[in-house]
Amino acid sequence: MKLARIALLCLAMPFAASSQDVAKDTVFKIGPCQIKTAELVKWDEVASRVDRPARVVPATLPFFPMHLRTRDGYSGRIVLSMVIDTAGRVEPGSVSIEESDDARLSSWGCLVALQLRYFPATVAGKPVMALTEQPLSYSVSRSP
Repeated sequence: MKLARIALLCLAMPFAASSQDVAKDTVFKIGPCQIKTAELVKWDEVASRVDRPARVVPATLPFFPMHLRTRDGYSGRIVLSMVIDTAGRVEPGSVSIEESDDARLSSWGCLVALQLRYFPATVAGKPVMALTEQPLSYSVSRSP
């Protein structure tokens, strides 16, 4: 059910954002994700140094975005940057694409970022808000 919801969101999502870098195909590749949120990130509460960085909960890593698959296969990589709160959730206003080799993968990454869950970063054994980067790489071989 969760995967079907992601697929539907990917198909229904508009693929342009005015404040982001624009690629040849008019779809952004890198820059902040346009995620609407009522609350702003409290950057003064984000730890600059941590004893243990945030770690993704492996079960929340997204599956390959099937709408990107072609007859020739697919290979792509993005790096998401985001603030993880003390409960291990992504702060919506903090998500951005730091690296990307496909604009469509960037759009998809902005959608799935909020579904990721983390073991929060810690300082002196206590959870803290911290900035983290999450690479996502996909390689699917050619269709028969």
